Amino acid sequence: MNKKTTKLMATALTATMGAGIATQLVQAAEVTPYEAALEAVITMEKDPSGANIDKAYNAVKALKAGAQKDALNKRVEAVAAPHHKAVYDIMVTARTNKDLKTIGDARKAVAGMAKIFIKDAYTWSSELDNFTIEYQKTVVDTLNAISNGKEEVKQATINKLREIIVGLELQRSNEGLLKLVLDYSATLDKVQMDYVNEVLAEVKAATTDAELAVAKAKYNDLLTMKDEALKAAVQSNVGAAIATKEAELAIPRVESAKAINAKQLEITFNKPISASTVINEVGNKIKNITFKETTSSSDVVNSTNATGALSSDKKTLIVTLDGAETFEGTYSVVVNKNVKTTANESVQDYSTTFSIQDRIAPEVVSVSAKTNTNVATTATVNFSEPVSAAVVKIDGVVYTGTGTGTSALTFSGLALDTSKTHTVEVLNASDAKGNIKALQSTTFTVTKDTVAPVA
Repeated sequence: MNKKTTKLMATALTATMGAGIATQLVQAAEVTPYEAALEAVITMEKDPSGANIDKAYNAVKALKAGAQKDALNKRVEAVAAPHHKAVYDIMVTARTNKDLKTIGDARKAVAGMAKIFIKDAYTWSSELDNFTIEYQKTVVDTLNAISNGKEEVKQATINKLREIIVGLELQRSNEGLLKLVLDYSATLDKVQMDYVNEVLAEVKAATTDAELAVAKAKYNDLLTMKDEALKAAVQSNVGAAIATKEAELAIPRVESAKAINAKQLEITFNKPISASTVINEVGNKIKNITFKETTSSSDVVNSTNATGALSSDKKTLIVTLDGAETFEGTYSVVVNKNVKTTANESVQDYSTTFSIQDRIAPEVVSVSAKTNTNVATTATVNFSEPVSAAVVKIDGVVYTGTGTGTSALTFSGLALDTSKTHTVEVLNASDAKGNIKALQSTTFTVTKDTVAPVA
């Protein structure tokens, strides 16, 4: 019955009967079960949502058997089947891709399925949960590994976890999962901030260019984060700290001073040093650097007799004690501002103490031999520290070398074939403190110099 007919009937009845009775009669005559079912089917056909399919299905199901019911059933099936297939197709995509976006799309589609397909909805929902669990496991395992110190924090890892967590958060149809995701997100936020604070602390604590370089590498890693607001804050705070530290480290200074064995002191600078400001031309004696024993020293030393040698990059000075002098215990060392860089900048005044108890014997570091023919006549055995005594065999023959008291012994009168591998044996290598290594053996080959001499 359409609305126009209903209105006319109501008007006619009201004219002949009481208004209350007329209304009751019209309401009773307004909609039959079939008409209600038909209206539900039409609504479903216009908007084939899961809820509308369920409403139409239930309305038709309540009808008495007959041709009208059969006809409406066919119309419901005509809409329900494509609805089911559409969700099924989304599930197929989720099974294939297994990425969080398609999983989220599938979860939304399954949640909106008509309840007449409740069995499939439960099955597919469980399947999607299993896909999601794999992502959860990745998040939990990685966060635990970071917490336990088994995995180093990298921004790429944080970005990956953040992407997963955002994808999991979109699975809002699963309330239990959403609560877990909020916990994951809070934990990851802490990991991110801890990483930022770690880098900032390393920048501020850096005392050498090398240490600052490590911190700057982590800073550059931080800048790959996806959170633009946090990135801006990092650039402002950590970036400013780096600029301050770079200015501080640009000032010429001593980076460290330490005994590397009982005979030698190693002093490192942050800038190349002018050799003439640390080593006298006569005798290679050191200058502008002094050291002396303290109350904790066992051996007396004299810095005025010590010699020095600069590394090729002019940033490391090796100071060697004279004669039989050795370090044992604690000593003070002073480097004054008369030491200058190759750019003629004065080094900051520096003083510190260093301690040593040498209990380590000399070790063979390398063997070198070079020739521009097919036979080398000399070879050099390089040790970890100055050698006081040693018996050296080359290819089974004992040779006497030069350089005792230094860390390099050179042997001549050899006939080393460039096409063969040779053997060096070192017996009873000892240092100034009497530390002895009984036997060391190594092999080496001759380097053939094929570079033509320059005229």
